[in-house]
Amino acid sequence: MVKDYSFQCQRFEDVYARTPRKRLLGRGAFGSVFAVTPADDPTRRYVAKEIQVGQLTRRQQETALAEVQLLRSLSHPHIIGCVDTLLVHSTLYIVMEYATGGDLSQKIKAQRDVGEHLPERSVMVPFAQLSAALHFVHSRKILHRDLKPANVFVCGSGDLASSTCKLGDFGLGKMFEGTTFEAMSMVGSPSYFSPEVCDGKPYGRKSDVWSLGAVLHELACLEVPFVARTLLAVAMMICKTEAKALPSEYSQDMRDLAARLLKKSAAERPNMKVVCQDPYVNQFLPAQPESSEPLAGSQSMPETVSSVDPESRECSRDLPGGIPAPAKEDTRAFADAIEAAIKQHDFGKQGMMPREVLKQLLPLVLPGLSKDAVAGVLQAANCEGEFVEIRTFLDWLCQ
Repeated sequence: MVKDYSFQCQRFEDVYARTPRKRLLGRGAFGSVFAVTPADDPTRRYVAKEIQVGQLTRRQQETALAEVQLLRSLSHPHIIGCVDTLLVHSTLYIVMEYATGGDLSQKIKAQRDVGEHLPERSVMVPFAQLSAALHFVHSRKILHRDLKPANVFVCGSGDLASSTCKLGDFGLGKMFEGTTFEAMSMVGSPSYFSPEVCDGKPYGRKSDVWSLGAVLHELACLEVPFVARTLLAVAMMICKTEAKALPSEYSQDMRDLAARLLKKSAAERPNMKVVCQDPYVNQFLPAQPESSEPLAGSQSMPETVSSVDPESRECSRDLPGGIPAPAKEDTRAFADAIEAAIKQHDFGKQGMMPREVLKQLLPLVLPGLSKDAVAGVLQAANCEGEFVEIRTFLDWLCQ
């Protein structure tokens, strides 16, 4: 049984109380979702996802927990915040911020019942917000793999143009392996599958871009791009049939954007950096501070660290095998960023961190750090056991 790294308790209810009537908010293949309040602050409200992991092997449990812990470090205004993670016996609980406006699929259904298309701004504001979130996620080497309206949460009770949309449900997310940016397993919702997923081919970031295009199409047309009676028929349409154009009431810019995102060839689709820099899309986002790079970087990562290119600059010392380490002038900022990220995982009480979590955390703090470089850092720091003593590792880093 995998150790509980985040909290020592016998019952989830010792830490979070379910709201009255234990109302279930949803249920899926990976678990159920319900509203909770912290036991020490009944005025706050969160959402908890309950996932049974007892059937997984020890290694699978550790991998799942490490991935969830890493997702806690994703700090972005358009990503649902992960507040806490608890592993109690054979059940993993992921506690997230609560979205007062429900999800985007509910908004689309309500508009469909009205029988009128959304105004262009009410389509493009949530699209632009999701684009910023997805660009941030991809820059952290993470695939979402299940982008759909039901996994987009709305904060606010007004029109979509005045609400804040947040990307959520990374329970199916997958950390990229190395720098291949490819995955093989088929997860997600069939209506939003990309052609490469339907063909059983390796896929990467451009598959998420396709799914985002399907969401844009659904916001505009109030239906998914490809509709058929069977999953096989849907898959065939995705691979062979062109999606119909958006209604003529929308601008040419918006219709062209949807067409580019739904290109059959992944190579012909724009990446998220290109989408976010499109002047048409960018006008629907709040102005970015002049001193920061638009739509990039983590709010919790110092600029001096996130801008470092470990593969191109000179280093103060090399690791075994010639693997570059951070330059001397950057190591203190690098160590501070790692320490700040570690504190988000609440491992400070024991002063220890699972080696697998640290191994996946390092590239998030220093984007561009290769898989071999991470392994070299841990080897040079004598971090070979199951757990790493954080203070010893940080002291070694700043030698």
